[in-house]
Amino acid sequence: KVSVIYHGVSPIDSANYNAYSNKKPYILYVGQRNWYKNFFKLLSVYIQNNAIHSEFDLICFGGSEFNDPETKIINAYNFSDKVIHIKGGDSVLNSLYKGASVLAYLSTYEGFGFPVLEAMMLNCPVICSKFSSLPEVAGNAACLIDTSNEQEIVNSLNDVLFNNSVKQNLIEKGKEQAGKFTWQNCANKTHALYTQLLN
Repeated sequence: KVSVIYHGVSPIDSANYNAYSNKKPYILYVGQRNWYKNFFKLLSVYIQNNAIHSEFDLICFGGSEFNDPETKIINAYNFSDKVIHIKGGDSVLNSLYKGASVLAYLSTYEGFGFPVLEAMMLNCPVICSKFSSLPEVAGNAACLIDTSNEQEIVNSLNDVLFNNSVKQNLIEKGKEQAGKFTWQNCANKTHALYTQLLN
């Protein structure tokens, strides 16, 4: 028998903290950039679309510094001032969520997907993969796409970045969805399960 109890998400105070001082709006990418995370596809889409890279930077938070292949591509297009790696703790990340135009979370495999809910909780619209655990976590509050299809990535970015009604709709649904995943709910359900088992 299996009982499913979801994790919760908690806001980290980042008041009066600005992790990214440029005035240009940005697309946010969070985490390591392993192959299944589809960072290279996001980078390719970003570079190839003038409407996107002329208006938005691409901020990569966490993970290691850009490796040689990544740096080679970024430098080949003279995008070192547009594609930027930022490290830091939870306050930095939460500040970035708050300021981002969209979180692009294109991973094809996740055990849960904390960044999706963290972004939603802080009014950041989300584009994410429709594979693995992400649809269950995101519900109908994210733009769910087939990340093997670059055109879907392009279309979803254009929809969220350049259509304010789409963006606001995702923000509103995201707040509601994130509200379902609290540590209090997790604790209550865990306590109820143990009580049931002990009885």
